[in-house]
Formats: sequence, C-alpha cells, structure tokens
Amino acid sequence: MAVQKALWYSDLHLNFLSEKKLTLFIDSIISRNPDLVWLTGDITTGKKLIEHLELLVNRLPFPIYFIIGNHDYWGSSIEQTHENIRELVKKYPGRLFWVSDKLSLPFSESTVLIGNEGWYDAMLGWPRHLVFTWDWFHISNFRALGCCKRITSFQKVAADFTSKMRESLLSALNTHDHVYAMTHIPPWAEATHDVGTFFGWFWLPYNVSVKMGMMFKEVMEQFPNKKLTVLCGHTHSKKSVQISGNINCHVAGADMYRLDNLIELA
Repeated sequence: MAVQKALWYSDLHLNFLSEKKLTLFIDSIISRNPDLVWLTGDITTGKKLIEHLELLVNRLPFPIYFIIGNHDYWGSSIEQTHENIRELVKKYPGRLFWVSDKLSLPFSESTVLIGNEGWYDAMLGWPRHLVFTWDWFHISNFRALGCCKRITSFQKVAADFTSKMRESLLSALNTHDHVYAMTHIPPWAEATHDVGTFFGWFWLPYNVSVKMGMMFKEVMEQFPNKKLTVLCGHTHSKKSVQISGNINCHVAGADMYRLDNLIELA
C-alpha cells in the first residue's frame, strides 16, 4: 500500500473567518494536495458545525477525518450534536468520517487511526475555577447544574470518552503496530504550557483529561513493541512531548497556515 499523506489541523474556529479568509484557507489545503485531511476539534461553533463540515466536504477533493471539540457543542447538547453529525456523515460515504463513531480506521498494514473527542476532567489545579469558562453556559447538558454537579458531569463525560477510547486502542493494537489517536483535550499536563506557570491552577482543570492519559499509559505498557501517537488541540499552543518509550503526544497550535502538519502514514 502506498504511503498516504494527511494534513492535520486543530482549533480552526471557522466561525470567526470571513468568506474571503475561509476561501483562502481552503485553497491553501488544495494547493498542498494531501491524500487526507485530519481535524482534531473546535472546527467552528455548534450552531455552524453542520454548515461548515458540509462546506469543507463539498469544496475539498480529499476525504476528511474528524473529531469535534468543546466549542463544536456550543448552542446545542452533546446528544443532539452527535445525532446531527451522524446524519451528515451518511450523506457523504467515503468522503466524511467521524472518527469517534468508528472502532478503528486502518490506513496500512501497520498504521491505524482511532479517536474521540475526550473531555477535561478537572483533576488538576483548582476545579472550581471552571465556573469562569463558558462550556457550562453554552452546552445545554451543563447549564442547569450547580458548580459541583457540573464538575461531576464533566468527569462523567470524560470517563465515558476514556472508556470508549480504551476499547478502540486495544482493538487497534491487536492488529497494527502504530496507532494514531485523535482526541481534542491533551491527556497529559506536560503536553500543555500551563505547568509551573502562575495561572496553571486556573487552566489545568480545563486543559487536561487526566484519566485519558492514565489509560493510554496503562494500555501501552502491555504493548511495549508498539507505538502510540496522540494528536490533540484545545490549548491553541503547539507542543510535542514524548510521554514514554512508545507514546508521543503532539498538540496543534491554532494556526491554519502551519507547514509542519503533514503526517506520512507508512
């Protein structure tokens, strides 16, 4: 099987772009002629999600593999957003893939893609400062909850995504040597720029999915000769870290014209 090239983007927030800037961005992707386009969340805002995904799939001549991020739920609920995505993907078989709804997506004999959205689990820093973030207000699942119940709800959502990711990872590792895992929230504090900073206590509850990171490490210890590459976003701050001998994590900056986002799938 020939080597495929994927262009990876995160945190595009297309709702902030004018039509002219959106066209320039799409043209920039086409000019690089990848085989695939990968998106790791915060594509836009919830009210524009279906519109922008449909625009991308109709204007890009490459298959799009995506997960969504916290902003992509804004103005709706988690359940309704997922239902809307499933209906959209049905319209574009072979062209639009919601990675979260697949157990795994193989690209070669050795390489496979898995993923889901993930969620921050407020296990670091000062969780009560999550009251100052906006997800609880813009996503209907959380709006009616008090602060403590809201944090518990965040942790339940994070745990559900982690359990689903574990199932996908184990399945992928049984058939492939190199697993790429998409998730929006960084699974380790060291993959952010918050550790040791004055505002770390404020951002870490919101910027890390601790249980997801623990699960990745626990599973990969069982497969020392296999490799996991985690691709995420959310923080808008680019960083790459080696977590262990067989785990690497890359966080994309919110830069739609970056030139270091080409991934070769051998």
